[in-house]
Amino acid sequence: MGEYLLSSGNRNQILLESKVGESSLLAKDNRCKVTSYDKAYCNDPASTYDFSASAVNKDINTSLQELHTSYLDIVFIHLGPAPEKVLGNGETVAELNSLYRSFN
Repeated sequence: MGEYLLSSGNRNQILLESKVGESSLLAKDNRCKVTSYDKAYCNDPASTYDFSASAVNKDINTSLQELHTSYLDIVFIHLGPAPEKVLGNGETVAELNSLYRSFN
């Protein structure tokens, strides 16, 4: 997709979305594995979920790099079954807001 966007020149005609929260990078590194959907944070070694500000920032910037674009139109928060654990401290949403402001 990134190569197509780069070569087509029609980025403004395409709606791009990505997600934060479940890190495929962590899964690839085998540091975390999903064995149960009730695991909400990556500090649990059986989970690939990480909603920290640094993980959100890394997820967004990785998507931007892989897609060869400077912005995303939609960002989803990949929530497990315990959204209150993710959204309760406000760190995830605060980082998304900060990134949004930095691109506008």
